[in-house]
Amino acid sequence: MIKKMVLSGLCGMMSVTAFAAYPSDYFGLPEVVTSGFYINGQLGWGRQELGSGSFGPVVNDSLGIVITTPSIKESGIAGRLAFGYDFNNFFGLELGGSAWERSNFNWTTVDGNNVSGAFGSGDHANYAVDLLGKIDIGLYRGLHVFVKGGGAYVFNNIDLNHQSLINDSVFLTALDKNINDRNNYFALEAAAGIGYQIDPHWDISLNYMRIFGNSDNVFSGNYKPKLSMTTLGVEWDI
Repeated sequence: MIKKMVLSGLCGMMSVTAFAAYPSDYFGLPEVVTSGFYINGQLGWGRQELGSGSFGPVVNDSLGIVITTPSIKESGIAGRLAFGYDFNNFFGLELGGSAWERSNFNWTTVDGNNVSGAFGSGDHANYAVDLLGKIDIGLYRGLHVFVKGGGAYVFNNIDLNHQSLINDSVFLTALDKNINDRNNYFALEAAAGIGYQIDPHWDISLNYMRIFGNSDNVFSGNYKPKLSMTTLGVEWDI
């Protein structure tokens, strides 16, 4: 009886020791139980959404009164670099910087009723600095999912060359309007992804992040583009 009790106690101690050393085998926590600094780099495809109605409605009626033909490139290469600290397996904090490929667009508007219209082109570039909190949940061994949330400061640079042709019943007048505007702003940011811990120092991940802007058009003074990116990431735990 005493032998059984001693053996049971030893088995219990061994189980507790094994759980403390390798919790991932029991509850699917990340393999490496640690805290410390890390560097995370991401590269992928991003999107910079122009505000709705930026170039007027797209109308092509039977009379051919108004035809608007915008050509817009909103997607391109994007990336993010972050420096963070994991307090434990579940919680972390990181400071990052993101960049999107310069986006360009052009448009033509023709009013066939009085032979007037507008045309132009432009581009915009966006960069962001963010501070995000992170929650990490283990699934099985090195496989884990995470969510991030916080705020970002966006540097938005937009350059427009807008030309209008107006028929005032006497002669046609061409009006040029060049806009070079730097519209920087604060916005909420959220991200989520799934990762895999390769070894104690390296982790790979699939990420999606979004910065929430507004739907104002590019000609308004309150233009704040909605930004997002889908990326592959590599993390080095220092």
